[in-house]
Amino acid sequence: MGKVKKSKKNPRSRVNPLKKKPETAAPVADEGKSQVLPLINKLKSADAKEKAMAIGTLNILAENPQMRKLLLKERIVATVMEYALNDNSREVVVESFGLLRNLAIEEGYDVVKYMWRQNVWASLQAAFEAIAAQFASGWDDLAGPEKALVYDWCENVLSLVVVMATTDEVIFESVFNKIDPLLQFVYTALSQKQSPRLVHAGLDFIYEFLSESTQFVDLVSSQAEKLPLANLDAQGDRLTGVYVDGIKYNFTSSPDDYARILLSLYDTCSSVDLEGIIKLLQSTEPISADTDSATHAKAQAEARADLRALEVSLDLITSILEGLSINERKFNAPVKLSDDLLQNVLFAKVWPMITEIVKFELNHDGSLYLLNRALYAMNNFCWLMLANQKLPVQWFEHSNAGWDLVDAVVQKASSQSANDLQKTTLSIMWGISKAQGPQIKNKLRREFVDSLITTVGTINHEDDDQVDLKLAIMGFLASVAPQLEDITLIGAVGNFLMQTAETMSTPVNANCTRLTIEALNLIYDLFGDKEYPYDQPVFVAQGYLPRLEALEPQVKVMFKKVDRNKFNQLKVEAEEAWVNLGRFIEYKHDEQK
Repeated sequence: MGKVKKSKKNPRSRVNPLKKKPETAAPVADEGKSQVLPLINKLKSADAKEKAMAIGTLNILAENPQMRKLLLKERIVATVMEYALNDNSREVVVESFGLLRNLAIEEGYDVVKYMWRQNVWASLQAAFEAIAAQFASGWDDLAGPEKALVYDWCENVLSLVVVMATTDEVIFESVFNKIDPLLQFVYTALSQKQSPRLVHAGLDFIYEFLSESTQFVDLVSSQAEKLPLANLDAQGDRLTGVYVDGIKYNFTSSPDDYARILLSLYDTCSSVDLEGIIKLLQSTEPISADTDSATHAKAQAEARADLRALEVSLDLITSILEGLSINERKFNAPVKLSDDLLQNVLFAKVWPMITEIVKFELNHDGSLYLLNRALYAMNNFCWLMLANQKLPVQWFEHSNAGWDLVDAVVQKASSQSANDLQKTTLSIMWGISKAQGPQIKNKLRREFVDSLITTVGTINHEDDDQVDLKLAIMGFLASVAPQLEDITLIGAVGNFLMQTAETMSTPVNANCTRLTIEALNLIYDLFGDKEYPYDQPVFVAQGYLPRLEALEPQVKVMFKKVDRNKFNQLKVEAEEAWVNLGRFIEYKHDEQK
């Protein structure tokens, strides 16, 4: 409960929840349109230089969110695919793939699906063949700038494939069906050690596909000799090392291996100069008079690679923490973390690193766009502590400080980021409140609690993200309401849990079933003992028991209707909720005798 998994939505896009104004707030001026239309028309030109200049300028303009929206409105994707993607000029082709890649990253699903439907794969396949032919013949005859252009080309097409495949499951399956020649192409790219960016693109491809497919894990494992991880790690930079760690992670489920990877990621992340990244990426010209433009551009590229290393590291840490919280032998049973893992890795390294990144982003207005990723990792850490057989003593102090940090994020965050940020911060607070128990009372802001009760009634049950938010609100309120010792508040929380179970137990989709299961489980926890001071005035006086008895047949039907083939875990959880409902009803009857 509460853990965060890697999302398939816009995996590369960056969102700053601390930004004071929405990026889309400012309308595009009329001169913006007059600026982009001539450039888009120049993509249809027969003049290669004019075309190259236009696509290069469009790439720069597309970095601005408002201009990007305007470009999409003016059908930039269709124009690039028709007039530039298969041009005779290599420079135009390379820049075109770069533009499509960047649009896919920033705009996500809709743009990706449009490209796919317009058969962008045919152009990608032609690019793979042309690049492979260039590597195989005449490579040594190319001058330095020509080789650099091929490296950029290769990086752009590989990155575009990764972004598309990790945005949509249908595209992923389609690409995976063509994986053999594509993987051989990646191995060829990894042999080009003169280009760190190309090595990064190749490793990123393997890392992302390993994360998505056990079949791909088996395929890469059978070709291990083609992927010399030790050599790549020894010769590479921080980002290369992180990708190597990520690839190793996908070949193990051992807690000892997880510990080694976590320590490696800590060493990498703690060596990064966060202030230095901000200065480099925000500067448009060399910071020092002793630095020329080429050196400055190289330093910026290294800063971007270090930032990506931090992003991937946080994603990996989030996944590893989730893996550590799962008992592979018995579903939903506690895990037993070793003292060495707890003391020397999790508390000494991982938790301080995660919270330091959150603090940095909080103090720098989210400038590195790492806050959401760090909070995901922080959330899974909190729930890992609860999944352990025994709550570690040190967790009380760490979680106490963690609450203050997350509460500071909540108070500073901008309202337009509420959905994603709020569900993560609530999940963290929920986990911490379960660990802190009555001690959390002094940290609760009542106005915050009241606002959540208002919010929960506005949830759209058709939207997965909205449902995740409602689940977090439900869990958080059920955890903290008893600590406030307010019978009226507990009654309000109990009522919306009962109403949720009653209205959602005739499900129209899987989200309704998820909400019913969680509402029932929280009712069992909240009213599990008649000695609770609120049990009589809320559970008994408001007639919850006969309502639950009337609900039991509906919950049984709900459980029976869950398709085990599509939703195996949901089927298990639904059956468990139904069985426990019968036991809970019997238990409450015995209590009232």
